[in-house]
Amino acid sequence: LLEIQGMVLEDLDNADNSRHQDANSRLFETIRAYLCNHLGTRPDLAQLARSFCISQSKLKQGFRKYYMTTVWNYHHKQRMEKSIQLLLQSNKSVADIAAELGYMPTNFTRDFKKFYGYPPRVHRSNGVSLAEKD
Repeated sequence: LLEIQGMVLEDLDNADNSRHQDANSRLFETIRAYLCNHLGTRPDLAQLARSFCISQSKLKQGFRKYYMTTVWNYHHKQRMEKSIQLLLQSNKSVADIAAELGYMPTNFTRDFKKFYGYPPRVHRSNGVSLAEKD
C-alpha cells in the first residue's frame, strides 16, 4: 500500500512539474513574441522582467534555456533579419529602416556590416545573391 501511495505521489509530482514547464515555456514564448513586436526599442531587462512579473535572473536564465542565447542577442538578431526583409521588400531608405528599428543611421550601417559582412546598401543593390552566399 505504501508503495502504491508513493507511486501516486510521484505521478502527481511529475504532473505538477510538467504543468510548471508548460507555463514557463508559454511565458517565454510570450516574452519572445513581445521582443519581436518591439524591434524599434532596445530591451531593458529590468523593465521587461517587471512587465512579465519575473526576476531579471529568471528572465536571463529562462531565455537562455529556451532560446540558447541572451535576450539582447536574440533581439539584435531579429532586428538584423527584419532589416534584410525591409531592404528587399520596401522602398524605404536605409535611414528610414534604421529609424524604424531604433538605430541611428551610422550605427545601423556599422551593426549591419558587422553582422552580415557587407553594408546595407550593397545588400539592397545585389539582393538575394548576397544572402545566398551565407
